[in-house]
Amino acid sequence: MKEDNQLINLLEKKLDTALLPVDIEEKYVDQLRFRLFKAPLITVEKDNYLLIVSLICLSFITGLIFVFILSRMFSSNRKRIAS
Repeated sequence: MKEDNQLINLLEKKLDTALLPVDIEEKYVDQLRFRLFKAPLITVEKDNYLLIVSLICLSFITGLIFVFILSRMFSSNRKRIAS
């Protein structure tokens, strides 16, 4: 029973010292506030997959149109040469 009382007293003393008010340094608080609210120097941008897919599709369609135009030009040249 005596050991329990000593343990309780020890725990109460530790709790009292842990709950003492903390002296706040104004300089630290100001630096922390400044760092929390200033704009970051590095920004992370997310990939825009829609833009990438759109560019790939546009390139594919442009290539198809180019091939179609060239094939029409060469087929009309062959018809002229044959006749």
